[in-house]
Amino acid sequence: MIRIFESGGRHGGGKRGDALKAERERIADIANAFLERAGSARRVSHKSWADLGIDRQPEPTMGEGRKAAAVKRKKHGRRTALVSGMRATRIQENELASVEEEIMATNATRQARAGIRPRSRADFKQKLLRERFPDLPNAEGWAGSLHFIDTSNSGLIRIATKDGGHVEIRNRLAKVESLADRWRSRGFTEVTEAPDGVWIEVGKCRLQDLGDELRIHGPAASDAAVREAPLNFVSHENQDESHALRRYVSAHAHGRTYPEFARFDPATQCWVESNATEAAGRCDGKAFRLVRRPGLPWCPWLGLDARVAEDHALQTFFELRAREPHDWQRLFKEVTCNRSQALRNWRREGLAILSRVRMQEAHGPTCACLPPSPRSSGCPAGGCAP
Repeated sequence: MIRIFESGGRHGGGKRGDALKAERERIADIANAFLERAGSARRVSHKSWADLGIDRQPEPTMGEGRKAAAVKRKKHGRRTALVSGMRATRIQENELASVEEEIMATNATRQARAGIRPRSRADFKQKLLRERFPDLPNAEGWAGSLHFIDTSNSGLIRIATKDGGHVEIRNRLAKVESLADRWRSRGFTEVTEAPDGVWIEVGKCRLQDLGDELRIHGPAASDAAVREAPLNFVSHENQDESHALRRYVSAHAHGRTYPEFARFDPATQCWVESNATEAAGRCDGKAFRLVRRPGLPWCPWLGLDARVAEDHALQTFFELRAREPHDWQRLFKEVTCNRSQALRNWRREGLAILSRVRMQEAHGPTCACLPPSPRSSGCPAGGCAP
């Protein structure tokens, strides 16, 4: 009994067990120091998976004797077959996790939708937080309060919180906007914050925004009326980038610009398109309203949704591939067939063009053949206005 107590048994503890743990920790520290010196991001730990919070069953110990016997018989034993099955399952789980990460990286809203395992969604958000904000303490706690993290644009990080807040980080500068502020920035004045969401009054209609869900209350607020309203009340940030790209190309192809002014129509109890001539001297917040807000980005095709207009890769692609009106018709057919694939392909081509242009600027005009470079002055085609 004294020897068992001193050794600590299978579960550690005791003098010899504590000494063994201390030695394992010392070896792990030495290994991590060498890995850091070599510039590797990998690290080792002396702790068990259970202590690290990893939900994975450890493999049973096979031993050299069982492995040699399985090789000699050319057939698995009971223990080696169990370990082999566990390894095959882990390989499939890693492949599934890789596919899920690729889906969530392409479409950030998938981080908050069904179809992706909850554990994968949480791990992916924690991974993004650690990569983008290495000094952030308690990444696990922060990830649990976030709706999604969009890092598809290299120069912009968009974060949506579960309580409806919105954060944009560009060039290490953060812009924080609450759910109520986002409605007020669109010109809505009757906005009330409540524990059950944000309430917006539009005539006889009341909208309840829960952050990830929009509810409509009132007899005059049918779904068709809201969908057909020129000023769509549904938050642009709640829609994926590929849908915004399709609306952007569609507006270009059909020549539909976004109205800078709105007029309240008593007959339909909603805001409709207006212009500066009608609204001159009458923007009192009741009959007329200024949609374009001073100091906020503005896209002539999508209004306050300037995601596509501020994407340098997409604007470079449009500058070189959509110089004529019929080019926009062709692009509209392409994005209608598969908008997600169009977003990936166009952005990839735009990034490649920008990379080659930078290479040409660095090495001079004797560099490899390049397509015509975008205009050096002014905003690219369809870009956003200040």
